[in-house]
Amino acid sequence: MISVPYLESPGVNPGHIHSMIDLKTLESWFGTAPNYHYIAREMSGEERLIALFDTKVDDAYPNFNMESSTALQFKFRWSLDGSGIPIREN
Repeated sequence: MISVPYLESPGVNPGHIHSMIDLKTLESWFGTAPNYHYIAREMSGEERLIALFDTKVDDAYPNFNMESSTALQFKFRWSLDGSGIPIREN
């Protein structure tokens, strides 16, 4: 699983050596498409590309249930971290 700033403008974060990262960029780095990906919007408005690369299977995960409580908790973890809202650990 990888999480990167999505289409972050160059120079926004001098500590980042890459900018303007999109799905095509990740696919070029890994040499394959992820099994599943989505773009999470943080409370700050910034977006992150979250991608799952499963090295054991080549199938996409089209039926990944993003409405499950576990998936929703993960999806918003980036947004809640540091917000003062408690994050329930599994």
